[in-house]
Amino acid sequence: MYYKSVDEPFIEEENEFANLLGLLIDGRYIIIACTLIFILFGLYKAVFTTPLYRANALIQVNNEQSGMARYSNFGEFFPMAGSTVEAEKVVVSSRMVMERVSNELSLQIVVSPRYLPRIGKGLARMLGESRTGWLASLFPSYAWGGEVINVTRLDMPENLEAGLALIAGEGGYYQIYADDKPVLSGKVGELATGNGLSILVTDLGSRPGVKFDLWKRPIIAAVGYLQGGLYVSEVGDWSGIMELSFEGENKTEITKILNSISQHYLMQNVQLMSAEADKRLSFLQTQLPILKADLEAAE
Repeated sequence: MYYKSVDEPFIEEENEFANLLGLLIDGRYIIIACTLIFILFGLYKAVFTTPLYRANALIQVNNEQSGMARYSNFGEFFPMAGSTVEAEKVVVSSRMVMERVSNELSLQIVVSPRYLPRIGKGLARMLGESRTGWLASLFPSYAWGGEVINVTRLDMPENLEAGLALIAGEGGYYQIYADDKPVLSGKVGELATGNGLSILVTDLGSRPGVKFDLWKRPIIAAVGYLQGGLYVSEVGDWSGIMELSFEGENKTEITKILNSISQHYLMQNVQLMSAEADKRLSFLQTQLPILKADLEAAE
């Protein structure tokens, strides 16, 4: 007869733990290497990924019928009720509103400082303008924070698909390059034309030699950019309050965009209400003589 000792299970568990510990010790270099790789990858994503900002705005939508539409006697002539939030969501993101915003803010023109590939923008954001002087001396043609440029007009031939390069000079002057060849020179605040190009730079703050990428996108692309960054929702249920939010990398730009969208949406509503009021007034003016004649005949 075989008698099993009660201490054997504990001995087996200790042996398994020792084996597992031995495996961990044997693979310590692989574990440390993998841990370091994931830590470095996380730091890279945290430091060098461009953050996104969001601007918000609230608009109250009036769902009530207005004017003569409230009276049953005139209801058949004015069947239009107030717009719901769901309908206004479509209006605020419509192409008509987006095109007006694009034209007002010159969003077809895209100009951005040229940073050192992969890490330049993250380093500039992390170190700040005051601590990137030594990097600017090593890479003088790249941007290292604090660059400001505003282009309000750009007309260029369609064959320049790759875009242009603007190099800042001294005293407000700049040079335009296409395919690494100079094609136009200009000064801030003055319209520069030549070689099929026409450009107006209204603001340029940068070290001499810094390059800016410059191109013009079609209006449909600018509208797509606006519609892609805009989010419209209703606050609560049946509250009649519409919340607009816009996401982007540039805090100043998204604030201007959202303000412009709100203003053009409200302006469009005012124009529609004015046109509706004109139609109603015109209709009443044509109906009053008929109603007066009917009243006289009835009397």
